Amino acid sequence: MRISLVIFTTNVFGGGNKFAADLASALRDTGHDIAICAWDKPEVGRCHEEFFNIPHERWFIPRFRHNVGKLYKITFNLSSAIRRCIDEFKPDIVINTTTEPSVLRVVPQPIKKISFVHYPTELTAYGHTLRHELYRSIYWWIHYKTIKILDAVVCNSNYIREITYILWKCSLPDKSKYHAIYPCVDVHRFEGEEERERKVCCVGRIDKNKGIDMVVDAFLKVKRSVPEAKLEIVGGVKGSPWAEAYYPSLVSRLKQIGDEQISLKVDVPSSEIVKTLLSSRCMANFNPEEHFGIVPVEAMAAGTPPIVADGGGQRETIIHGETGYLVHSTDEMADAMMTLLSDDDTLKRMSRAGRNRAASLFSKEVFAKKWNELFEAIM
Repeated sequence: MRISLVIFTTNVFGGGNKFAADLASALRDTGHDIAICAWDKPEVGRCHEEFFNIPHERWFIPRFRHNVGKLYKITFNLSSAIRRCIDEFKPDIVINTTTEPSVLRVVPQPIKKISFVHYPTELTAYGHTLRHELYRSIYWWIHYKTIKILDAVVCNSNYIREITYILWKCSLPDKSKYHAIYPCVDVHRFEGEEERERKVCCVGRIDKNKGIDMVVDAFLKVKRSVPEAKLEIVGGVKGSPWAEAYYPSLVSRLKQIGDEQISLKVDVPSSEIVKTLLSSRCMANFNPEEHFGIVPVEAMAAGTPPIVADGGGQRETIIHGETGYLVHSTDEMADAMMTLLSDDDTLKRMSRAGRNRAASLFSKEVFAKKWNELFEAIM
């Protein structure tokens, strides 16, 4: 089949773009012809490497780009790229991967329309002043009108599927059109073995909402009993306004602490992240409203038990006490770190169970199979 993926921008590191890159790769590997509609083309060092496997002639970007606010920039500018893609590439299916469903309003029948939901638009509308409400008023009309014509809504977890259905059921009441397909990890990349240091890692976007400060607090508690322990914080900053806003305060705090065994690495290649996970005894972050959480799954694939918040999609990915820990507080996080830094038997047991779970539920092969089953159902 000929499938077009719609992406807001390829040049940001994060879970949403990692999902889009993995989807493009998985669908190409199973014989589909892929095109990309995006705000920009990928740039070396600023995007996931999988995007470079899509031929140059399969990229469609807007000819005219008007900065009229993010929602309208997505709705109107990206729609022009989709129109060109429909005329030249002639897709059978168009999938919105990281943008808003409103972009799909220009896709005519009989082309199938799928919107992937990381988090519903309604819950990212943070400002509620009169100016904000007026700005969004026309957008909401387009948004709900488009939802009515979707052939499928795919969410990254059952947690998000239930929230999305509650918010969208007035426009799309048929619950059978709402699906959950977990993002994947390339489990084969994490098959190697590194010497496990007495190290905790915190991997992901350098974002305040990832609970990095809590990880630091828990680690400092642990160091009183395990003075040789290390903490390695690794993640992306470039291209994310949230990360760029938070990064200076994190750097300042770590300088204030002045512990040489706490390191911070930003915007590193993916191979560095793999090495970090494989050489750590546990991975920690804390976001109780995490939509899915790709890093804990990558950690399990690497045999590195994750310690994360007991909430959101993480309740579906991690089995508490078996493949990782679901915690509620700094003290609980510190206790879990202490166990994994000092108890070799527990680490080996959880490492083995985590790798088995990652391979059986979150591999690229399972991911591609689920998407292909969906295509067969809607065509």
